[in-house]
Amino acid sequence: MKKNNQIQKYSKNFQNKFLKDYLQESYLKKNFDKTKLIKKLKNSVTFEKYILEKLYKNNLIVKKNIKLENVHLYVKKNQFTKENSSSDITRNILTEYFFNKDKIFFNIYKKIIFQLKRELQFDFLYQKDPFLRFNFPTKKKEDNLLPHVDLALGHPPGEINIWLPITNVSKNNSMSISTLEYSNNFFSKYNFNFQKYIKAYNYSIKKKAEKILIPYVAKKGEAAIFDGRIMHKSLLNNSKKTRVSLDFRILPVIYEKSAKKYIGTGYLKQRFIRGKYYNIKNA
Repeated sequence: MKKNNQIQKYSKNFQNKFLKDYLQESYLKKNFDKTKLIKKLKNSVTFEKYILEKLYKNNLIVKKNIKLENVHLYVKKNQFTKENSSSDITRNILTEYFFNKDKIFFNIYKKIIFQLKRELQFDFLYQKDPFLRFNFPTKKKEDNLLPHVDLALGHPPGEINIWLPITNVSKNNSMSISTLEYSNNFFSKYNFNFQKYIKAYNYSIKKKAEKILIPYVAKKGEAAIFDGRIMHKSLLNNSKKTRVSLDFRILPVIYEKSAKKYIGTGYLKQRFIRGKYYNIKNA
């Protein structure tokens, strides 16, 4: 099976530093006695109308007065089901359209950030450019998506993931997520060295990982807020509804100093500092 070639590869010296950071106590556990929270972010509903109007105005869909979950039925271009990445089932024409975002998008996003700050009540940096994803229905039964933690992609320990569904999500079109305990037990077998994990990764390991992953079922706007060390992966959409979701990451300010030494493995080689990966001003 295909393997992700963007998994972090640290020197032995840096791996030791990484491991020390990785094994620190969870900020969510310390402050909320949980490693995963569910919060209703009501401003997210504004995104549905905005997305449909934007797609219609730019000639990507033939009708705008529809439910966002049915958008795949109204996409104008015939190639809407084409995935433009072998390792990302959400890389398609609509997802890629929102790589370039306008002022209205960011105004809605900032309202979500401000509500999140009121809910969490701690200071954090937040991802400057969030990812809006469209996961279309498919008849496929197997995927190449790697069960992973974002720290395997160079992200700094201490980061917290926010996964916000813009449509209702079911066990057939959502994201699957584990627990921190199960995730740590799973990756401890590789000494939290993700190069070892990716080199060993095969169908059997994938199936073992999927046993500790549970689909996140929720109403639109019910965000999953979870420790960055929790394993997760997108699910193939075997429903009849498009899943639209927004994902981004936040970093409690107490981890800002330690985050500076990390660099993302993507083509941008993102630095996890203000003005680069994170917004200049914290929430």
